[in-house]
Amino acid sequence: MAKAETNKLEKFINRLYKKTINRYPRNEEEEWFRDSMTKKGVEDTIIEFYLSDLFETYSDKDFVTALFKGIMDTDPDEERFNFWMGKMAIRSKTGVIKGFFLSDEWATICKNLGTDT
Repeated sequence: MAKAETNKLEKFINRLYKKTINRYPRNEEEEWFRDSMTKKGVEDTIIEFYLSDLFETYSDKDFVTALFKGIMDTDPDEERFNFWMGKMAIRSKTGVIKGFFLSDEWATICKNLGTDT
């Protein structure tokens, strides 16, 4: 992986942690994330991250907000928030996360990261 791509991924990992759990990853967490992305891919690693015990106390509302902030790097608008809250009622958390990966925004983020999904 080229240094520029590595830096983009490190920034993404840092943003994901900071925007979802309000802290930067510890060294071992960042190392796990990088290694996991290499072995499993970005999306499977993100799913594993969101299904970890870091989020076990999150309400559905907090979980959906964390998905927007972490994956999309934005706060949800009311319409999209309500759409995904409706999905939380009928899908698993994994299914909801995978739904985020189907968006045009996610495709753009992956392109900017220089990685496949």
